[in-house]
Amino acid sequence: MIKYKFSTYIRGYCPINKTLEMVLENNSVLRHHSLKKGSSLLLPKMEVEEMHYLAKGMCKAFWLDENNEEQIFQLWPEDNLVALWEHFFAIQRNTLVHIVAMEDCEFLSMGKTQLDSICVLHPEMMAAIDKIRAAQMESRNLQLQLLMKKEGDRYACYRKLFSVLKNRLGEKDLCAFLGIRKTTLFYSKRNYLFDGGEVRL
Repeated sequence: MIKYKFSTYIRGYCPINKTLEMVLENNSVLRHHSLKKGSSLLLPKMEVEEMHYLAKGMCKAFWLDENNEEQIFQLWPEDNLVALWEHFFAIQRNTLVHIVAMEDCEFLSMGKTQLDSICVLHPEMMAAIDKIRAAQMESRNLQLQLLMKKEGDRYACYRKLFSVLKNRLGEKDLCAFLGIRKTTLFYSKRNYLFDGGEVRL
């Protein structure tokens, strides 16, 4: 079932033929594994050797600032590919980033060599990957738009721009994603409710 979800996910970005579908559902191609909430998928100084299809759960990517506080720059809900793309394609060592499970997660993982072998025979796979990377970059750009706004306006804009996340972020993670303090979040939520959920973009 989980391998079928992965092939369906890829098909959502680019049409694929039956042969590629069979490859993506082959047990020898993908590594199936799970992580408990709070466990690390990637740590600094680790080689970025795999990309991961997140079939269940949610992950975050962050670095630690000078005060050892998380600065979240990417969120992946389920049905997403999780990767540091530049490091993955260059097979480079990760220097700063932590990728951590925010919920209990289930993954299918694939190495760079495996992906290259598939793309030689099925270029539509790389076409899908390129579209996925572009969509994730757009999500990152939306977050940067939030961070350019006044701190008191960020929560309301988050509710508008990241409605897919609904109420899945805890207070600490939400503050780290929006770059605000807990007191700012408290008053922002209150104002959002008093304004009837209106958002000034």
